[in-house]
Amino acid sequence: MLRWFVVLALARGFQQAGFQQRGKAVVYAENERVAVVVDCESVEAQGEPLDLLMVEVAQWGTALVRRAYGDMSTAKWRRALLDHAFTPVQDFTAPRTALVIDCMDLLFDRDIDAFVLVSNSGGLARLAMRIRETDRKVVGCGERHASRELVVACHQFVYLDNLGHDLELCDATAEKPKCLTGAELRQNRVLIELLTKAVRDNAVDGGVWATLAKVGHEILRVLPDFDSRDFGYAKLGDLFRATELFEVAYRGEKRAMQVRLRPDLDLLEQPEPEPEPEPRRAMV
Repeated sequence: MLRWFVVLALARGFQQAGFQQRGKAVVYAENERVAVVVDCESVEAQGEPLDLLMVEVAQWGTALVRRAYGDMSTAKWRRALLDHAFTPVQDFTAPRTALVIDCMDLLFDRDIDAFVLVSNSGGLARLAMRIRETDRKVVGCGERHASRELVVACHQFVYLDNLGHDLELCDATAEKPKCLTGAELRQNRVLIELLTKAVRDNAVDGGVWATLAKVGHEILRVLPDFDSRDFGYAKLGDLFRATELFEVAYRGEKRAMQVRLRPDLDLLEQPEPEPEPEPRRAMV
């Protein structure tokens, strides 16, 4: 605990010395410089998920920093970390504290745009929030039993069992397709309300069309662990189409993918008219 307060004190010192934040909104660069840190104490040692995670990270940017903390004595961890050039930090007394201190050091390095925290522990939720305060993007990765406190502290949280399944999703030739049907999706009222509100809140210039990228950011802001792959669809646009409640199309000069509620469904959303009151009979 004492080491944590020391770190915070150093952080305030850096800010008072003239560290300039990059604005109130998170910056999403085309090729972000990423730091990937793995909490080996809370995530099960599996080589394949780490392989798939690094493929996912490559889509976000360049992993300049790769560090792993905790007991890496198992063969699975050693092989997985070696294959991806991770630097092992084997602090057996307090590995999570070492992870926090190193991240705080990196936090004030302008070469880092985003952090990927691979952990299930709610003990890193405060670190995630501290990263967010400096307008860096923070993505969490973990297993289904990951602490909800950590999940909501991140801009986005990716479950490891969703990685690498894109080619297997919605295989029409499979005996049991993994994607939910339109009818099944529409039965999920929470999902439909989430998608609908995100589209309406991001409609451009009072219109009905919203840019799909902005809609996706809005959904993650509300629900950081939202992932279209949980419903069997590799892409968010495919999920919107599958509900049969939305139109998705490339529009505008930049041919950006946009989404809107199907106009022919507007009548379905209008409330039924209230019955007219019966006329009062005249008093005799």
